[in-house]
Formats: sequence, structure tokens, C-alpha cells
Amino acid sequence: MRISLGLGATVVMAHSWVCAVTLPSTTSADVHRRDSTPPLTSHSSHSSRQRHPKQVVDTITSTSNVPGKAFDRFITIWLENTDYAKAVGDPNMKKLAKQGILLTNYHALTHASQGNYIAAAAGDYFGIETGDTYNIPSNVSTIVDVLEDKGVSWGAYQEDMPYTGFLSAEAVNTRNKANAYVRRHNPLVSFKSITENKARLGRCKTHTAFLEELETGLLPQWVFYTPNMTNNGHDTSVTHASHYASTFLPSLLSHPSLSNTLFLLTFDESHTYPVRNHVFALLLGTAIPPHLRGTTDASYYDHYSQLATVQANWGLRHLGRYDAAANVFAVVAGETGDVVRVHPDLGGVWLNQSYPGAFHRKYFAPIPPPNLALRVNGRGILPAIRKEWGELWRGKGTVYDGSLEIPWRYKPQVYKLPSEEELKIVEGDIEEEKEEKEKEGGKGGKEEEEEEEMATMVKESATATAAAAAVGGERTETAGVKGAAARERSAGSNGWGVGMAVVMVVVMGM
Repeated sequence: MRISLGLGATVVMAHSWVCAVTLPSTTSADVHRRDSTPPLTSHSSHSSRQRHPKQVVDTITSTSNVPGKAFDRFITIWLENTDYAKAVGDPNMKKLAKQGILLTNYHALTHASQGNYIAAAAGDYFGIETGDTYNIPSNVSTIVDVLEDKGVSWGAYQEDMPYTGFLSAEAVNTRNKANAYVRRHNPLVSFKSITENKARLGRCKTHTAFLEELETGLLPQWVFYTPNMTNNGHDTSVTHASHYASTFLPSLLSHPSLSNTLFLLTFDESHTYPVRNHVFALLLGTAIPPHLRGTTDASYYDHYSQLATVQANWGLRHLGRYDAAANVFAVVAGETGDVVRVHPDLGGVWLNQSYPGAFHRKYFAPIPPPNLALRVNGRGILPAIRKEWGELWRGKGTVYDGSLEIPWRYKPQVYKLPSEEELKIVEGDIEEEKEEKEKEGGKGGKEEEEEEEMATMVKESATATAAAAAVGGERTETAGVKGAAARERSAGSNGWGVGMAVVMVVVMGM
């Protein structure tokens, strides 16, 4: 079944139709400060930098010590725009590969760059295929929500970003154009759940903060690090990027404060758009057993595997999107008990154009509800997500079916209504959580009323689904209204009920 889409338009913003998911801050010790250094790094002179608004949030240093099953810290470093063959043949990359596990069947998800960064944070890229500035609705959860739920500290670090919480599109050395910072490579600041929460925005920091926290032993347990546009190879070459990586990484791999750390060094996308989006990815660090260093892993992975691996390692809830079904890296799956699956159609993996979505310039589709019923090795969805999206999932269904196969431009997303069994799973989850909270001493009346209402809706939907299944067949639904409002959908929308006419085939769950 295909999504048939109507009128095209440029979509730059979407707004939330419900309130934001706000979870408690996750630290055992938080330190708030304003950056004392000027808004530049040692790479550039102050006079040649752009002038920007002043820093408006404190820099927050937070750490925790939540034991993982395979590693205790995860650091991912992203380079730019290089085909697999070119990266794997680079002498510096070959040298690094001898120290870790080369993932020979790892894929990016779309072009251009930004969609891949967004996907690695949220489990979907929502049709993004440009480097525009986006503000993704507050009720779209990210890796931050599931980390905070279990008290795992986190931080995002950007080389040559002027200061903590910087939200402008770029920071460029106006004299020589070198060492640029760009927002599109800083995924978390595209989410309103981050930018509208100072305690979270204060954890989107600079390279200087990274070095300070490294030396004081205060780096968080989950780290996303982006080099500047020179060092990541975007404005230079894989030769420069690999030289940078081969000089920057060794000191980290041997650093005493980074014991039992898993590093992922990868590229956001391939350079050649018409071919398969196959990219270089390398696992490194003290979390790699000595006997596996210098080996390869040919299992199918993509950028969603980063999310799945982190979730499996710390026993986190999932986001209910493509993260839930992604393969966990085998070296970690061996410790967590996850099954590394074989891709059913590897020959059909291209992933080089974006599928329709809320931010696609031509082909609009609403932000899909997460799949509330997915279970992966005992891990279920974050309860706050179920609370936010339960009604839409029940009524509209979801595109996230638990398959390894990822949609792309010529194999778009297909909606499927929840089956009777899936509705019962969610109903059971609600009852189980209610019992756990009662054991812990109860909760407020309003929260209890909301959960009762949700449970009632799920039960009613299960009854309706059973009746519909008895009749059989499929049904088609039209979501949305016509009009230019699609470009900037009004508050109270994820694209459902406001925006362009969108026709979707919804398949009754079996």
C-alpha cells in the first residue's frame, strides 16, 4: 500500500498540538555556569568571527554512574559526506580500524545531511531533505527523554560553536571561512523539547566544555560530538577528516576517565547521491574486547542502530519509532540478549531520497504516532510518549511496524491500525504501571483520571477493532484540510487536521 499525496509546498516549521513532554533533570551533580571563554575557539581570531546574540542559558555540567550491560559511556563522533569505499581505503581509517570493529554493512538514511542527524536523535527524520532550520514539535520525543527516564546523563558538543545553547544557523570565520559551526549538524537543537527547556539547552555545549569535562572526569554517559566543517571533511576531504580523527581519537581511547567507553566513528551520509547510502562506521574504545579489535561485522545496521544499542545497553524504554526495530550492534547484543536480525531485502536498501513527511518540501505527511505496542527484548515504549500519542495511535494507526526495512522516497511509509492484540498489550501496560504506582504510594488525582481515561479509550478501541476484524477488509482515511496553512501549521498541530490534503491507505491490523 502507498501513501498518495496531494499538493506540494515547502514545509519549514511544524507546531505541537499537545503540551510538551517534560521529564526531570538527570544528574547526580549539576554545575551551572556561563562560558568564561570568548565565543570562539583557538582556531580563529575574535575579530574575524561573526557577532551573535549573547548566551542566554547556563552551561550545565552533569554526570552520572548508571552501569551498562556492555559499556558505561557512549560517545559518537560524526564526519561528513564520504562514500564507504573511499573512507575504508583511507590509510588513517585503516589504521584506526585495526583498533576496533569495522561495521561493513552500515547505512545512512537519506540525503542531505540533516535528516540523518535528526534520525539519530529521534528515530525518524520526518521527511527532512534540506539543511533548513527546523523547530520540531515538543511532543516529539528524543533520545534525551529515554536517557533522563533512567537517570543517564547526556551532553552534545559542537566544535567551534560560539557558546552553550547557541541557536543561530551558523558561526563562520568571516576572514577565511574555515572551522565553521552549523546548526544542521547539531541535531538536538532542532527539537523544541530541548530549546524550550533551559536545563536541556544548557547541555548543548562547546568543544571547550568537552575538554574541561574530560579532564575533570565529568563527561556525561551519552555524548554526541560534531567536529567543525573543516575537521569533519565537509569543507575539506576525507583525507583531512581521517587525519583529524587519527589525531583526536587516540588520546580519548587511552584516557583514564573513559574506561569501559564505546565510541562510534561514522559519516552522516555518502558523497554520491544516486548510489546506495552505504557509509563507514567503526566501533572503538575500551568496551571492545581485545580479541575483537581489528575485526569486521557484516550485520545490517543504520543510524537507528545507535539508538537501539544505547537503549539495549542501559535497559531504556524506546521511542516507538524506527529506533525500536533497529539492530543492536552485535558486540553489545551479545551482552544484552538482543537478536541481530538479517535484513529481508538488502538488495533493495538504497535510502538515498527522503520519504514524505511534515518537513518535506514537496510531499507532506503528518508526523506519525509512535507504535505504542512494540516490544523489543522486554523493552517497551516510554510511558510519557504513550500518554501524549495514545489517542492518535488508537485512531490513526502508525507506520512503525517493527521491521528492519526503512522507507525511502520510492518505498514510502504505510499506516497500519493497531490490532486487537496490540491494543491489549497497551491496556496491560497501563494496568501494570498503575499497580506499580499504587505500590509506591499512589499519585495525584488528575494523573490517575488521565490514565483511567486512556485505559478506557484503549478498551473501547479493542472492542471496535475486534468488530471490524469480524467484518474484514481495509479502510481509507483522509487526514488534513486543504490550504496554504501547510507551510506554517498553527499551534495545536502535528499535521493532523491542519495543512494540505493528505490521503493515506490505512491497513487494518491483523
